[in-house]
Amino acid sequence: MIKHYLNRIAHIRKNQSGVAALEFALIAPLMLLTFLGSIEIFLLLEADRRVTAATATIGDITARYRFISNADSAHILDSAQIVMQPMDGTGARLVVSSLVFDGSKFKVLWSDARNTTARAVDEVV
Repeated sequence: MIKHYLNRIAHIRKNQSGVAALEFALIAPLMLLTFLGSIEIFLLLEADRRVTAATATIGDITARYRFISNADSAHILDSAQIVMQPMDGTGARLVVSSLVFDGSKFKVLWSDARNTTARAVDEVV
């Protein structure tokens, strides 16, 4: 009787059918997780690149104006949404401020914002 069980165990150890399917079942979730994770990382890097480009664009356009009206400020903030396309930039919190240095600290001269609160005039930054 014991010999029968030992023969059965030896037969199971020699049997290789289904090993590939078992290996695939163990590795597939890890492969899928790696694949989906790499896609998420790509999307995050793309979003970071778009936000950086929008920030640089806002700063560049603002620096070109000598005087900025409210309409000009609205157009400047609109440019950020254009740069962020095809991503949705409508919910982005944007603040554009002009700072002056009074010898010891920086103060806000004017500020405009979208989807958040603008900085207060004479606020120390």
